[in-house]
Amino acid sequence: MAIGTLNEIMRQVVTLNSIDKLTLATYLIEQVKKNGGNGELSAAEPALPTKKFSEDVPDRSFRQEYEWLNQHRHEYPGQYLLIEGDRLVSHGPDLRQALAEARSLGAKFPLMVRVEAADELPFGGW
Repeated sequence: MAIGTLNEIMRQVVTLNSIDKLTLATYLIEQVKKNGGNGELSAAEPALPTKKFSEDVPDRSFRQEYEWLNQHRHEYPGQYLLIEGDRLVSHGPDLRQALAEARSLGAKFPLMVRVEAADELPFGGW
């Protein structure tokens, strides 16, 4: 491929929204896998992407969740918190119960965090 063509494609990609960029990335990865990753182009007609990223998937940076956590973590020592967006969906000392409650309330992608109590030693692994 000529450098000019590649640069033009990259300029156009910048104008796409995030969902379309992820869909394009998936398509490109599938093409590389289909060609065995050998860098050669397939003569066959390119296949359409098999996977379209859903627009209902939230921002995975968890910015809202961490902002909420910074403001309220002191209120829940020793508990697991399940936060989605800017709201606490569920909390409790048992993660399984808190997660089950969050799912029953319709949470799809909550941030799960355990807040250590002030007098608790940090967890260092098993």
